[in-house]
Amino acid sequence: MGCQREMAAQIVEGGGHYLLGLKGNQGRLHEDVRLFFENPPTGTSLATHEDTDKGHGRIEIRRCDATNDTDWLQEIHDWPHLKSIVRITATRLIGDKTSTETRFYITDDTPDPTRILADTRSHWAIENTLHWTLDMSFGEDASRIRKDNDPLAIATIRHVALNLLQAASPTSAGA
Repeated sequence: MGCQREMAAQIVEGGGHYLLGLKGNQGRLHEDVRLFFENPPTGTSLATHEDTDKGHGRIEIRRCDATNDTDWLQEIHDWPHLKSIVRITATRLIGDKTSTETRFYITDDTPDPTRILADTRSHWAIENTLHWTLDMSFGEDASRIRKDNDPLAIATIRHVALNLLQAASPTSAGA
């Protein structure tokens, strides 16, 4: 849903930058980027950064590979303002178990793996904080609403209510 050409163009025209996650529903785009990183052409310049975190009973190693070698991709997919493609691999060690997840992204920004890794981490921090707030304030996880359009309707009401509460708080009014 969030990875659309029109949205990417609108973000750039508004003065922002996009970093869009690729999934299987993007036709060949996801597959083409995945195949590129599996076997990069000779001479491809990959910028790489790796972070390691330890906490909550696990060790997590996140590696970001990014390149601005996108001319071939532009010829096939024609993405607005595309400058870089990205692969992030997260390896989690919990006890004697290891799991690995790989995600792919496109961006209109330079291939700076340190910044890109920080950007993807901050996105998940926002998502997790929002989810925690909705669950603690509105009991979202305990909700039994599952039929027809009801889940979407109640989620919209919860988000509007949360936005109204945040807008009315003394800290948002400058007090």
